[in-house]
Parts: sequence; C-alpha cells; structure tokens
Amino acid sequence: MKEESPYSFRHSKPAKLPLRGKLLDIQPVHSRSQCRWITLEQDGTLSFFNAQVKEAGDLEFKRLRGALQIDISRLDQDKTIQLHVSPDQRFCAVVERYGEVGHVIDLTTGQLTMPLKRGNYYPSISSFPIAFIKHKGRTLLIHCTDWNRLDISDPSTGELITVRESPDYSKDERPPHDLDYFHCSLAVSPDGKWIADNGWIWHPHGEVRTWSLEKWIDENVWESEDGLSIRKFALRNYIWDIGLCWIDRNRLAIWGKGEVGFEPKRGVGIYDVKTGLELQFIQKPLIEPSRPASYSTGKWGWLVFDKYLFAISYVSGTGVWDIQTGDRIFHKKNMRPDRYHRGAQRFLTLKEDGMVVVSRFVQKSG
Repeated sequence: MKEESPYSFRHSKPAKLPLRGKLLDIQPVHSRSQCRWITLEQDGTLSFFNAQVKEAGDLEFKRLRGALQIDISRLDQDKTIQLHVSPDQRFCAVVERYGEVGHVIDLTTGQLTMPLKRGNYYPSISSFPIAFIKHKGRTLLIHCTDWNRLDISDPSTGELITVRESPDYSKDERPPHDLDYFHCSLAVSPDGKWIADNGWIWHPHGEVRTWSLEKWIDENVWESEDGLSIRKFALRNYIWDIGLCWIDRNRLAIWGKGEVGFEPKRGVGIYDVKTGLELQFIQKPLIEPSRPASYSTGKWGWLVFDKYLFAISYVSGTGVWDIQTGDRIFHKKNMRPDRYHRGAQRFLTLKEDGMVVVSRFVQKSG
C-alpha cells in the first residue's frame, strides 16, 4: 500500500478575472501577505486585484483601485507582451518579451516616463532583459540598450546612470570592455545586491553570469562587462533564458549544466555567486519541454524557491524538492502553474477557458 504524502496543494475553485478584454499578462505585485496582482489587457487597460480564497474554496477578485489606460499601440502583441513592476509599485515596464521595444509607466499617473529599445540583433530568441531594483532608497531600472549592453536608468525621468562610451570596433584589435554575450532575462537577488543574467554566447550555448549591483552602481561603470565580481555558471549547449531562481542572497539555482559539445546534464545546480563554486547538484528536477533533444524550441518550465524548490514542467507537472536532502518530497503530475506570488505563497494557474485557479503548497495537519 502506497504511503500517503504529508504534503499537498490546496486549490481554490476556478474563477474568472473580471476583465473587459483579452488578457495579455498578469504578474504578482509585492505584498507580504495579500495576494495582489496586476493585469494588462489587449486595449492597454492596467488593473490591480487582490485574490481572496474563502473558506469554501471560492476565489474572489477584489479590484484595489481604478484601472489605468495606457497606450500600447506601438507594441507588437505577437511578440508576447510582458509586465514588470517596481518593488515600490510606482512604476511598471511593458515590453515585447521577444521584441525590441517597450515603455516605462508611472502607475500614479498612467503616463509614459521613458521608452525602451534593445536593438534588432536576435531579439526574437530571448526575453527582453529588464529588472527594477532599489538602491539606497532609490528605484532604478536595469534594461538592455543593445544585444551586449545593459544600462541603469532612473525610471521617473529616463536619466542614464551608467554613462560610458561604447567599445570602439574601428580598429583591428579587440577593444577594451568588449562583451561577446547576449543579455537575456534578469533576476535580482532577494537583498538587491546581485543580479543574474540568463544569457548566451555564439556556439550558441547558454551561460549564466552574475555580478555585484553595488560595485556596478557605486564603483565601476563597466562591472557588467568585465568587472571583478562577475561569475559564470552552467554552460549549456543550445539552452539559455530558462530555469533559474535565487535560493537566498548568495545562492542561485540553475537548471542544467554541461560542456561545449556535450549533452547538457539535466537537473538543478546550486551555486555561490560570491565564490563561483557549485555547492550542490540535484539530478532529477525537470522543466524541459516534450522534446528535450530540441533545446532551442518548446515550452520550457520554470523554477521557484520558497522554503522548497519547485520545478514546474509543462510535460511532467510540478515537483517539490527539499534542497537540504536533495529529495523530492511531492509531485503533482497535472499541476502546471504559470505564476508565483512570494508574499502570499500562492501559485496562479491560467486555464484555457479563461478561468483562474490559486493554489498553495501545504503540510497536512495531524
């Protein structure tokens, strides 16, 4: 007789978001306990909701404030529109995830404060690199301004913080600060002191790079190109822009690793971004698509850490791992959530019929 697991996912009943039009994106809004979300509709409507699960499991969406109407007519919706919200909830960035452009919006007024453009060199195969941070009480925006260049700006004015000349390629020799690296999705550490870049290099193969935000902003404007704090992890053939998450302020979990010319090793490596050392490798968490041999195609899953490591696969479901032991403690084959709200500790799943389910991982009492 199979032993019953002490863990489970507790799900709400399906409910429909109270929207007027087609949903383009939904993202969590920082809150320590309430399950708050921001939505963007096809006509440019931005709305804020709190998702409340009642005792009977009924899911209710409470509108938190009046909707904002923003102009997204210049964005190509076929390139997947994505929202990013600042920690203080004052700004959001609306970008073409697999395109070239985007906008920064002041959420107190609904006005565009700065345009975003990352260039036209292979943007269609990687996520728009962008992240809000808080530095010494000031909200700043990290964003890509070319395929191999990241900058930091003040989102309220568009003022460039990381002012520097681009490398001079007019001479035969390689110029100082040249970076042969395509920036992709960015992830900031929980304490806001480190950043992880899930990018790639011509072979092509993926390579995750991390560096110190404090050194970049306060000491060395070239830190993102060749600074002393840079560490490089998880070299993988034809794999980039997938599956990583922060464990804590110094440890980063990354799916897959390997060497050039070899099949990537499936599993999750945990690394120390200060030393560059691999601390642990958990071999079995899966996030890969249905055809893992075709690494540059398919719908990849994702990772999230909150006490446990959650590996979400759109093929094999959700696995939950204890990183202290390296053991899988729970698996739900038919659960494939799309978002995670860290403060409320809730997963959100978008159903094909337009319904939404909110779920929480729990340990059964008794």
